Amino acid sequence: MAVSPSTTSPAFAPARGLATAGVTSRAVVLGLAISAVVCAIVAWAEYVTGAIMIGFLQIPPVAVALLFVIVLLNRLAGRLWPAARLRPAELAIIYMMMVLSAMIASRGLTEDLYPTLAGLNYLATPANHWQSLFFGQIKPALVPWDPARDAMQPVVRYYYEGLPAGAPVPWAAWLLPSALWLVLYGLVYMCFMGLASVIYKLWADEEHLSFPLVSLPLEMIGEQSAGFLRNPLMWIGFGLPVLYFGLKGLRGIWPVFPLLRVEYPISFSQAPWSSMGYTEMWFSMAGVGLFYLLSSEMVFSLWFFFILARLQEVAGGALGIATGGSHASAMAFVADQTAGISFALVGIMIYTGWVRVRDIWRRQSEQDPAAANTLVRFRTAAWLVGLALVGIAVWWRMAGGGITVALVEFGVYMFVQAVIMARATSEAGTPMAEGSFTPFDIYGFFARKSAVGKANLTLLAFSNAMFTRDLRGVTLTGMLDAQKMADGVRLARRKLTPVIVTVLIFAILVSGFIHLNLTYQRGGITMYGYLFRGNNQQFWHENAPLMDGIEEYRVARPIWFGVGVLFCLFLSLMRRLYVWWPLHPLGAALSVTWIMCVFWFPALVAWLLKSGITRYGGIKTYLKLRPFFLGLIFGEFFMAVVWSILSFALHIRAPMFPWP
Repeated sequence: MAVSPSTTSPAFAPARGLATAGVTSRAVVLGLAISAVVCAIVAWAEYVTGAIMIGFLQIPPVAVALLFVIVLLNRLAGRLWPAARLRPAELAIIYMMMVLSAMIASRGLTEDLYPTLAGLNYLATPANHWQSLFFGQIKPALVPWDPARDAMQPVVRYYYEGLPAGAPVPWAAWLLPSALWLVLYGLVYMCFMGLASVIYKLWADEEHLSFPLVSLPLEMIGEQSAGFLRNPLMWIGFGLPVLYFGLKGLRGIWPVFPLLRVEYPISFSQAPWSSMGYTEMWFSMAGVGLFYLLSSEMVFSLWFFFILARLQEVAGGALGIATGGSHASAMAFVADQTAGISFALVGIMIYTGWVRVRDIWRRQSEQDPAAANTLVRFRTAAWLVGLALVGIAVWWRMAGGGITVALVEFGVYMFVQAVIMARATSEAGTPMAEGSFTPFDIYGFFARKSAVGKANLTLLAFSNAMFTRDLRGVTLTGMLDAQKMADGVRLARRKLTPVIVTVLIFAILVSGFIHLNLTYQRGGITMYGYLFRGNNQQFWHENAPLMDGIEEYRVARPIWFGVGVLFCLFLSLMRRLYVWWPLHPLGAALSVTWIMCVFWFPALVAWLLKSGITRYGGIKTYLKLRPFFLGLIFGEFFMAVVWSILSFALHIRAPMFPWP
C-alpha cells in the first residue's frame, strides 16, 4: 500500500512508549462549554443561513476555526499566567469534543431526528394519502403527535410555522418520543464504540493509515505549532480563501464587488449525454488542501472513478440501461455496482484482519501493554457490539417491526456503510461521509420490498431518514480521529472513552434544546428546506406505493451488484500483485457518492499539483509546501465561521460555501 509523504510529518509520528498525558477536569469542563457554543453556531449556520454546512463534515469547519481561536487565547494566557496554559493533550481533548458535538448537532443526529418525527404529520395531505397509509402503523409513543388524529396537529404546525406570540415550546410532547429514539441512537453509538476500538487498532497500528483529517489540528496544537503558525507559506495559503470568500460574502451586501462562484454546472440536454448524473465543478480550496495530503494513488483513484462512473452512465443511456430524467435513475446501475464494491471491501477487510484481531485479543488476555492501547478491550468491544444488536432488535420489535428487517437495516448500516465511510476518511481523506445506497436497497436486490409488511415499511421510512440515507456526520469517524489525536499528543486511547460518552450525551441534550427552541421560534418552513421538506419526506414518498403492493422489481440490480463484487476483487488482486497498479477499490466504491459529486474537481486539482511538485521538486519540496495547503483548509473553514457569526450578529446573508 502506497503511503503518502504526509505521514512523515512530525505531527503524525506515533506516540512511543507509555502515555505521558492525561485527561484533566479543566479540559473536559472547557470542552463542554465550547461544545455548547459549537452546537449554537451549527444550528444558526445550517438551519438559518442554509448556505454554510459548518458541522456535518467529518472535519467540521466550526471545530477547526474555534481551535485556532483557542490556541491563540491559550498562548496569550500562557504569557500572562503560565499555570493556566493548556497542554497539547488538553487541546486535543477539547478539539475532539468539538468534533463530536458538531456531528451530533448536524446530520449525525439532531437535524435528522426532529424534522423526521414532525414531518410526516405536517406534510401529509389528501393527495399523498400518508395519513391513511402510515398513521395507523405508528406506535403513539414514537412521535410527538397523535397518530389517531388528523394531520397538521398544533405541535407540528407550530414547529413548522412558529409559535404564537408568548406561547411556550411544547416540551412535554417531545419528551417521550425523543427519549425512545435516543435509546436507538445510543445502541448505535454503543456499537460504534466497539467497532472504533477494533478498527483503529488494525488501521493505525497494523496498516499505518495516515488519518489525514487530523493533520491540521495536530499541527495547530503540537509541539511544532509555533513554527507552523509563523510559517509564511501557511499564511499565504490561509489568505487565498480568506480573500476569495471575503469578497464573495461582500458581494451579497454590496453588489459593487465581483461575482465569485463556488460551483460550475456541467449538464447536457441531448442523449446519451443527458443520462449523466449530477455533475458540477465545486471550487473548494480546503478540498485541494486535504487531498494534497494523500498518496497520489488514492487521489488519482478518487477523481478517475468519478469520471469513469459518469461515462458509464452515458454509455448506459446509449444502450438503454440508464433511463435518465433524474439523478437517481440515471446513476442506479452504477450505484448498484458501488454497493457490491462496498460489501466486497468490507469482506476483504474482515478476511485480512481476522487473524490479527485474534492475535491482539490473545495478547490483551495476556496483559501485553502494546495490545492494551485501545478505547476498550476487544472482549468488551465484542460485548458492546453484541448487546447493541440485541438491543436494536428488541427496540424494533417493540416498535412493531420484525427482527430480521431490523438486523438487515442496522447490520448493513453499522458494518458496511459506516465502515466504508470510516475508511474513506481514514485512508482517502474525504472530508464528507455519504453513501450511494441504503440497506433497504440491498434487501430489494434479492426480494420484493413490499413483502416486509406495512409496519416495517413505516419504521424503515423513519430509520432511512434518520440513519442510513444521509451519512454525513456519522460519529464512527469522529471516534477514530479522536484516537489519532490522542496518539499525536501521547494520550492513552482508553482515557478517551468516558470523554466520548460524556460529550455525546451533552451534545444530544444541548443541540436538541437549541433545535426545538430555534425551530419553534422561527418556524421550520422559513429555514433550510433540505432538513424540513427534503430528507424527512423522501422515504414516505418512496414507501407509499410499497404500502399498496405497487413495486417494480428489476432483476438486473443483483447482477450489477455482483459485477461490483467481482470488480472489487479484481482491483484488490491487481494491487496485491503489482506495486505500480494505480487504481484503489475505495475510489470505485465512492464514485457516485455525494462525496465525489462535490469533491472530484478538488481531487483532480490536488493530483495535478502534487504530481507536478513531486516530479520536479521531489519529496523535500512536497513537504516544504505542505503548510501552504494546510493553510488553504484553515482559511476556508475559518471564513465559514466568520460569515456564520456575521450573519447572526448583523442579520446579513451568508455566502454559499462549497460543501453542500
